Amino acid sequence: MEHEGLVEGEQVRWGPNSTKTRYSITGEGIRAFREWMSTPLDYAPVRDAAHTVSRSDVCDRITACCPSAARSNGRAPA
Repeated sequence: MEHEGLVEGEQVRWGPNSTKTRYSITGEGIRAFREWMSTPLDYAPVRDAAHTVSRSDVCDRITACCPSAARSNGRAPA
């Protein structure tokens, strides 16, 4: 995903003697995610009504919890 430009990795300290890679979604990654979420399913999943959440609601929830996603998408966080 990093090679495709969908996420960016940054090395950060992890403990006293090591590092880890922290990934952040890019504007292109958000666009690709939204496109993927808007494609129709090949089947109709059977779910209880109480557990049904729309794809746009999922995108809105992600945007609300990730201010960087909102900025790169041109939307203000909720």
